[in-house]
Amino acid sequence: MRNTGSLIGNTMAVVWAAVALNAAQAPALSLLGPFLCSALLFTLTRNIDVQPPDPVGRRRRSRVVMLSTLAETVGILVGMAVLGWIGHSDLWACLLAAAVGLHFIPMAKWMPAPRFYFAAAGLLLAASIGAALPNPTRNVVVGSLGAASLWGSCALVLIRPKGDPILG
Repeated sequence: MRNTGSLIGNTMAVVWAAVALNAAQAPALSLLGPFLCSALLFTLTRNIDVQPPDPVGRRRRSRVVMLSTLAETVGILVGMAVLGWIGHSDLWACLLAAAVGLHFIPMAKWMPAPRFYFAAAGLLLAASIGAALPNPTRNVVVGSLGAASLWGSCALVLIRPKGDPILG
């Protein structure tokens, strides 16, 4: 498998869809749709090589992903504690969407993988809109927009021009 990002993105899109479906009190079987969508998109993108050909570029990408994910994890843990302390733990989905969205920005810039700006913008938009909505509507909107953002980012690999490593 060449495109690990596609596996991760599509898996997390199903998780965001599950958040939305759970908040909408949809039957568990309804998760089959997002799962099949992710399976199809992953099948179409799994063999598209988005890695830089040189070992130095691959190491740089690995470091950027590691540091960005570390910052995301710390942000989520601290943010969840703060939300609990101030009595707004109901904003957990917004916090997660914001943290995940922000973690895509350094990856988009320094990997470089500009399609991650799409995921970042979508997740930050989901967090912003969701913060203004009451529950359970909040989690339906955040989950739906989160899933759509990740599926869109994964799908962008399919429309990139042949030989274009930048869109990666």
